[in-house]
Amino acid sequence: MNIGIRIRTVRKYKNLTLKELGDLAGIHFVRLGKFERGIEKPTQEILKRIEKALNIKFENILMIDEQIESLFSDFINSCFYHFDDFHSFIKIINENRELFQASAHYSKILIIEYTIAVLQKQTDTIDQLEILLEQYIEVGTREYIFYNEYKAVKYHQQRNVASALGYMNKSLTSFHCDKMTAMAYYHASFIYKDIFMYDEASAALTKAKNILTNHSSYRRAFYCDLQFASIYVRRKQYENSIRLYDSCIESSRILILNDSIYSRIVRNKAWAYLLMKEYDLCLNTLETIKQIDDNQLITTLYKSWCYYFTKKFNTAKKTIESNFQFINDEKYGKEFQLLLELTNIYDEKPTKRVIKFAESLYDSYNLAQRSEDTVFVLNLLINLLTRRNDTEKLIKYLKISI
Repeated sequence: MNIGIRIRTVRKYKNLTLKELGDLAGIHFVRLGKFERGIEKPTQEILKRIEKALNIKFENILMIDEQIESLFSDFINSCFYHFDDFHSFIKIINENRELFQASAHYSKILIIEYTIAVLQKQTDTIDQLEILLEQYIEVGTREYIFYNEYKAVKYHQQRNVASALGYMNKSLTSFHCDKMTAMAYYHASFIYKDIFMYDEASAALTKAKNILTNHSSYRRAFYCDLQFASIYVRRKQYENSIRLYDSCIESSRILILNDSIYSRIVRNKAWAYLLMKEYDLCLNTLETIKQIDDNQLITTLYKSWCYYFTKKFNTAKKTIESNFQFINDEKYGKEFQLLLELTNIYDEKPTKRVIKFAESLYDSYNLAQRSEDTVFVLNLLINLLTRRNDTEKLIKYLKISI
């Protein structure tokens, strides 16, 4: 890196103006500005005076630059291979922050912190880091591409799909290496899926998985398969999703993944069976994770729906009442409340109150862009309106379902 850039970086880090540094080093500030802009190269004698004024050794700064570059490359590998060791990067950064801040490569440190903050949904930290990154980051650099990618991930988490797609497109048009390309395609697939661009999502996943397997990143490739299975569910290709979930279950054993991930795959498979109206298969699937399940809320909800649809109304009601704390859950509480209402009317004609409740749940899921939940409640609503013989509303929701 140009020595002038190093001088300017350290000077700014120490909050000195050109004139203040010039006075300390006994160099006219105009000439100092020429050094920083690369117009003139300082002699060794002048460089020593600048080092003394700044109380640093530029050869030490060079070592710090190399350390940051190595750390950034390690971080790219950590994301690519799904090592999930973010705490070690944060520890290194916190222990060496003062040294890192004096480097012209400090933007790489900021982008590591930003990426971790986005993935861990640390809203306040994200906002603070974005302010800093806008000052430090340079267009066209690896960290700039990383920044656009994870800014897209942030907006996707916030359900701001237009902004997410815009930033992801910026990232996808500028690649520096295979590993960054793979991660960009992987994250892009989630955005495409949520705006119903399933062909584009599948194409992005295929590109990502090819690179991942070529570099032996089998753990990350495994997550590509989970995303493929989810797309099959969205497209109502349930048999394909079941086969792929079975493959993922076997892969999770080979990769020695934890019980939480294994349970999640099994619950996703059970959800596909529930959508297929294969209620016994759904219940049997959930039974296989009875001892290790770490999300009793979802399991209870799926089981209760299976009991309801097979007309085991009392069993469904008892299941909900024995887990009554779920009624107050922010995300699924209203669905539990609706299900409890339905178990009270058994197989009789649904009341206006129940219909209104189901419509309200459909609207809230639709507004929150919870696609699969929306479709599930829409089909339920059509069933309830058919039983009530409410032709006007039935036609309305049938048109939506087409």
